[in-house]
Amino acid sequence: MAIDYVATVREQSGRFLSVLRDTPPTTQVPSCPDWDAADLVWHLGEVQSFWENVVRRDITDEDRAEGVERPERPAEYAGLLAFGEEASAQLVRTLGRYPADTQRYMWAHDPALHTVGYISRRQALEALIHRVDAELTAAVPTAPIDPALAADGVDEVVDVIRGGAIPDWASFTPAADRIVELTATDVPRRWTLQLGRFGGVTPDGVEVNEHGFQRVDASPDVSATVSGTSADLLLWLWNRPAGPVDTAGDPDALRSLDYAVAEDID
Repeated sequence: MAIDYVATVREQSGRFLSVLRDTPPTTQVPSCPDWDAADLVWHLGEVQSFWENVVRRDITDEDRAEGVERPERPAEYAGLLAFGEEASAQLVRTLGRYPADTQRYMWAHDPALHTVGYISRRQALEALIHRVDAELTAAVPTAPIDPALAADGVDEVVDVIRGGAIPDWASFTPAADRIVELTATDVPRRWTLQLGRFGGVTPDGVEVNEHGFQRVDASPDVSATVSGTSADLLLWLWNRPAGPVDTAGDPDALRSLDYAVAEDID
């Protein structure tokens, strides 16, 4: 069954706000230690407000996206919560009005992702990860993550967030004998990753040279494996506390993968 991303935005955002409503605003977010609960509410609300504007205002290019007026942050926690609630509701309403293949701006390098459909998917997974952040902040049990949604989230990290299309200014150099396979233990899904170096010079003149990976077809030359439930793999890839994730094989390959996923992504 296809994932209803718009419904997922609504559900995950609702859980996010419900667990933070009675959380003191200065409570530190364990998974994002530079933030407190108020910052977390503001972040998700601001992100949702931005993408609602992109979709509703028919924004299809980066220049117009950069011109979207940012809302003013409410001074009081109650105002932040109200802002977050309204931003989520508006995003859900707006996403539901457009066909998935409607063209819109998106930062992803793959033009096929410049659609309302991918914005819906990205915002569903954004709300999911921050829902987990909210639960960690409120010190309440983490609600289960649907395995299909979690596996889709792993797909996104592998194919878009950390891997996927390479910009024109960059290149990927594979590392010999460093192929790692991620294996979900609760659904029949595997992801094979070729490790290597991602490098180049950005249009702004910044030199980039970092660990990275690209997804490849299943290979008999796997040098290491990482296994866990789809939810635990997703949280691990996002640098969030996860349940048991088992590793086996070449320690150098596993170390390279650790380096590739070490950079924080909010």
